[in-house]
Amino acid sequence: MEIFKNFAVGLSVLTMAILFIGISVFIWPFILIAGGLALLLIKFIFYISLIIFFIITIGYIVRKGIRKD
Repeated sequence: MEIFKNFAVGLSVLTMAILFIGISVFIWPFILIAGGLALLLIKFIFYISLIIFFIITIGYIVRKGIRKD
């Protein structure tokens, strides 16, 4: 009975692994597109925050120069 249980578990794991690999083969282009879009979004947020940082820095420098007594 123990041999049958081991065989059934091994067969089910092997079947699930084959299904996972088969699904991955068909889905990988979509994963690449989603990853590219995520990186593009992260880059966009970084550039916007960098522009805001430079504007704030310029404003700080100008205000500090004006307040000089």
